[in-house]
Amino acid sequence: YHLVSGGDTLYSIAWRYNLVPDDLAFANKIKKPYIIFKGDKINLRISSDIANNNLSNNRIGINNTPVSKNKQHSQNTWYWPAKGKVTKIFKKSGIGSHKGIDIESVKGASIFASSSGKVVYSGSGLPAYGRLIIIKHDDIFLSAYAHNHRLLVKQGDTVNAGEKIAEMGQTGTTYNHLHFEIRKKGVPINPNLLLPKQG
Repeated sequence: YHLVSGGDTLYSIAWRYNLVPDDLAFANKIKKPYIIFKGDKINLRISSDIANNNLSNNRIGINNTPVSKNKQHSQNTWYWPAKGKVTKIFKKSGIGSHKGIDIESVKGASIFASSSGKVVYSGSGLPAYGRLIIIKHDDIFLSAYAHNHRLLVKQGDTVNAGEKIAEMGQTGTTYNHLHFEIRKKGVPINPNLLLPKQG
């Protein structure tokens, strides 16, 4: 279980434990827009039945026709979330695993939304991430922007791809950089698979 504290959202809890937000909501009988309250106990046990059920539901449209949500999102444009030097790359597992990429620049450098979506978390409730923004792009993809000096958007805001959402900092870390992650159905993926090639 996770005991909800001030500033927690269902999305930030799912992010912390590497879970799919929709599956976590289903397991706890929480309906959209996924409102939770301080003191709530969130069950973190998600059975494979729930995950498989939600996966099959996501594949069926209103008229029981398959819906390709990956194709839908691939039409959206992805942008680099910051300018600077990539100092750490994505590493899936093992020693030194790293769930995203790190982009180093100066304090106050602009951080941009990598793709259009809705802000589902903006705060500092996950200490390892410092001041963090999480954006939901669709039912498949979430992106996160960590260690910011200043947050310029709040939970519930709709943002466009390329829109400035924060300023770079070093909250929760030791040097000025952006830690950027993309998660597909709760699983971290290499951001370079979606971002345009540099240079």
